[in-house]
Amino acid sequence: MPASHRRQALRSKLFLGLANVVLLYMLYRWVANNIDLDRLQQSLWRIPASALLLSVAVNLSALGLYGLRMQMLLRRGFIESFAVINIGYVLNTLIPLRLGEIMKIWLSHRLFRLPVTEVVAASVAEKLFDLFKLLLLGGILVALAAGRFVPGGLLPSLVLFLSVAAAGIFLLRYKVVAIIRLIPKKSRLRRIAISLHRHADEYPLVRVFVISLAIWTMNVLLMYVTFNSFILGIRVELTDAIALLLIISLAIAVPSAPASIGLFEAGLVAYLTQVLHADTEAALAAAVMLHLVITIPQMFLTGLLLLVSRRSHV
Repeated sequence: MPASHRRQALRSKLFLGLANVVLLYMLYRWVANNIDLDRLQQSLWRIPASALLLSVAVNLSALGLYGLRMQMLLRRGFIESFAVINIGYVLNTLIPLRLGEIMKIWLSHRLFRLPVTEVVAASVAEKLFDLFKLLLLGGILVALAAGRFVPGGLLPSLVLFLSVAAAGIFLLRYKVVAIIRLIPKKSRLRRIAISLHRHADEYPLVRVFVISLAIWTMNVLLMYVTFNSFILGIRVELTDAIALLLIISLAIAVPSAPASIGLFEAGLVAYLTQVLHADTEAALAAAVMLHLVITIPQMFLTGLLLLVSRRSHV
């Protein structure tokens, strides 16, 4: 990488790091001024253990489906594919600014002898399917509850944006050869792009899409089950569950602090209090517990899978 590109990348990371520090400080000040810690503790203890277990079960089911999808993309065994998924999630939890993706690719190659191009292609395919998920769920949300969430004047613009973005994804998929031809012939980027395309061209797209639909359904179910059982006195409808999932997806997608700490909770609390009129402490308690429900099983499973992998290679 040229020195100018390295300097630009470093400046971008420094800017994102500074922005995250400012955001976390603002969130800290907001919590200090608006949250009663005693009431927050009471709200945490009010969450039933049965509700926590149910949310964990739904989340683990979704993780299993993610593993099945990765198995189709990598064309490897389920255990290896499931390990790659969890390693990626945990590294992005521990390492800020989405640098965990790079570490996931390196570890997958080191631990399971997976070709780097295969892991990169599978990761890119995952991101495209997840982007399509955001567009699809956003479109469903607009169709079901446009007047509730979107001002009337913005509705045509939002529909146009979703349509153009979806068309862009399909164009990228079916015109990828023409796009590759635009890259200089002897460049390293073209060789990498050709290698990725050859691997991705063999994906069973219909089966991957069906599994992806099942994943998104489980994710919406997780939002529905969690917030209906964690917070008393509010009613989370299907449209609310979709909106909450979109908020979480965007919070995770933004390069930010480890595990998107702060941004994850802020988005959920804002929606729960402003739209569903939940108590502030109860909303924050539910958001924190959901974050733990998502991250702790991933960390445990990753540690277990790495231990099993290490023993199998001894």
